Amino acid sequence: MYPSCFNWAQISGTAFTRSAGAVCYRATAQTYRLGATGCRSDWSPPGWLLARDVLWLLAFCGFAINYSVRVNLNIAIVAMVKGSAPLDREAEDVGYCTQSGAVLQNTSDVSITSDQGSLWNVVTGANSTSFNTSLEIGSTNLQAHLDPDSTYALLQDGLFDWDEKQQGLVLGSFFWLHWSTQIPGGILARRFSPKLVFGLSNLGACLLAVLIPLAASVDYRALIAVRVFQGIVAGMAWPAMHCLIARWVPPNDRSKFVSAYLGSSMGAALTFLVSGLLIGWLGWPAVFYATALAAAVWFFAWWLLIFDHPHKHPRISTSELANLHASLGEDTAVNKPTTPWKHILTSPQVWLIVYTQWGGFWGLFTVLTQAPTYMRNIHGWGIGMVGLLTGLPHVCRTMFSLVVSSVGDCLLKRGLLSRTKLRKSAAVIYLLGQGALLVGVACSGCSGVAAAACITAAVAVSGAISTGPLAAIIDLSPSYCGILLALTNMICVTPGFISPIMVGHLTYQAQTPEQWRVVFLVVAALVSFSGLMYVLFSTAQQQPWDPPCGQPYAGAGGGVATERQPLQEDNAHKGCT
Repeated sequence: MYPSCFNWAQISGTAFTRSAGAVCYRATAQTYRLGATGCRSDWSPPGWLLARDVLWLLAFCGFAINYSVRVNLNIAIVAMVKGSAPLDREAEDVGYCTQSGAVLQNTSDVSITSDQGSLWNVVTGANSTSFNTSLEIGSTNLQAHLDPDSTYALLQDGLFDWDEKQQGLVLGSFFWLHWSTQIPGGILARRFSPKLVFGLSNLGACLLAVLIPLAASVDYRALIAVRVFQGIVAGMAWPAMHCLIARWVPPNDRSKFVSAYLGSSMGAALTFLVSGLLIGWLGWPAVFYATALAAAVWFFAWWLLIFDHPHKHPRISTSELANLHASLGEDTAVNKPTTPWKHILTSPQVWLIVYTQWGGFWGLFTVLTQAPTYMRNIHGWGIGMVGLLTGLPHVCRTMFSLVVSSVGDCLLKRGLLSRTKLRKSAAVIYLLGQGALLVGVACSGCSGVAAAACITAAVAVSGAISTGPLAAIIDLSPSYCGILLALTNMICVTPGFISPIMVGHLTYQAQTPEQWRVVFLVVAALVSFSGLMYVLFSTAQQQPWDPPCGQPYAGAGGGVATERQPLQEDNAHKGCT
């Protein structure tokens, strides 16, 4: 029950804090906040649920949405493009390593006629029977001669006659200009609202997905145009989240919180899994419509429940606000100094992280983009299995990240490991471990089980990024972490469009294990060398050009003036046992 704003002076008690023009008084049993919107009672959440826990959950879902829009085309294109069905290979089966024999050895009495149908059928996702496809194999039942995967591939053969090079352009186009909005995104988040930048970036990119079926039916270049625009819009999301973390999360809790970024892997996993089912049920366009719907639901929750700063949160508990104030300091600056671009661009540690992330992203983007095509063309897996078994590694990556980050934060709080050693240890797991496992993929030959196991493990160990270089960006400069991440991502997106082009050229009209071995060995070398450089030369110490402790300055981190050690009460709440 809210007290009358006209009788606020009658509330007994003393003012205990002041923020953004609001004066809070502690009465007998409740705290009342008076401000421009009037008087109201502060609601305290359950003891196990902090406001920053809600932020973590919705950030996790937001990154899942962000990656869903990146990768949904990777599996949908398998159903969109001609040439993956058994009959197109005549004497071959679907995969290079599978033996053709039982399936359609004699095609002399097989006739297929197909009409792609109207534009409406393409846009609405009508299945292959809606495209007036007719199949006759003498008088014999088709199902008796084809296994389910082959039947599925046959009836769902793609509409678009794009070769490997054109497919590489389509898959890589998202990243062509993705870099261009990284730094603007960090600047906008710093100057205005990281909540708004992150939310609208995700929502806008996903809503553009509804145009993909129409664009693909026009020409592959029209599809490229849509994907380029999606990449531009989505590029602002990641730097904005680093700004929120610097405002909301104490230093010794950041490894665990940054694991929210691994929602990207969960998003990829669910996208691969659900897309395979949607393609089978409703046709490939349903993948893009589902992405847009999920983004709209997430944005509604994000807009209602997330706030740019703890002091602006209407439902944060008094104890949590006090703990955050004690560990992070207070945003007292009115004018924000100019970003020290000269120091940032000449900092060896900044460029070391950029290079490290570049190598790691090359490995992740290659596996993320090419795994469905590799498993389909080499090992002969159907779309359903491709969706399931390329989604599994990303689930493992998320779980691995949560474990490593929790252990890492506990080691920091107990003083058993310095922050620099923790970041380096995580990089060994993330980069050197991933490089070794990619060598395993290269050497797997025609063993689909071995390839799947190595891919799963390679993606899983990359979850240590949240405890390694990704968290180190905030360590180096809490005040400018958003801009540092923007600079890193601006350069690190280049593997996103270079890798598909490289793979397209290496495997052009040569879908063989030998050619794919070259692909994975090149990627393993790039990943491993970047990890070695980080282990040898990195540090997690705050850089001298970042505002020193105690200076009342709110930089790119969005209001982090000084970072102190988290209160013991706050550490105990997060758990370190």
